[in-house]
Amino acid sequence: MTVSRNGFICNTNVESLNDLLSTGGLMNMSSSILMTIIAMMFGGIMEGTRQLEVIIEKITKVVKTGPALIGATLATCVVSNIVMPERYISILIPGRMYANAYRKAGIHPKCLSNALESAGTVTSPLIPWNTCGMYIAATLGVSVSTYLPWAVFNYTMPIVTLVMAFMGITLTKMTPEEQAKADAGELV
Repeated sequence: MTVSRNGFICNTNVESLNDLLSTGGLMNMSSSILMTIIAMMFGGIMEGTRQLEVIIEKITKVVKTGPALIGATLATCVVSNIVMPERYISILIPGRMYANAYRKAGIHPKCLSNALESAGTVTSPLIPWNTCGMYIAATLGVSVSTYLPWAVFNYTMPIVTLVMAFMGITLTKMTPEEQAKADAGELV
């Protein structure tokens, strides 16, 4: 219990092995864990007070096509990563926000999942104050701005996903059977 809480110190003649196996345990990860818990509470408050409904209502008044809905999802994920301190919340909140809009538009849920991953997950390491960016910077021992030029996948993925949506490649409509299931509240 002490090792899992406070970590383990490895003492061998191999310095790289000592660095690899010497960890801080649960207490060393507490700031990241607490940030995740706080972010989830924030998301719950936004959903419980119906702030998400107001936001999505305004967005869907402007967004009329499937590719535009995917673009709005991508943008919301990136903005969520910038504004909120946790990657999981930048996936969870837009996912909850847009699920009904995708269903109403007849767009398959896998398109929503793809958009969430293409922007929510991959842009998180690019934000220095996001827990993902902080973790990667601490692990690599360099600032986010140092590895940013080489993180090409991370900043091009949302653009590629959007272009592919407008080309129709990443835009899948639900079949009538899937739409009926989705309207009935069943998983597609």
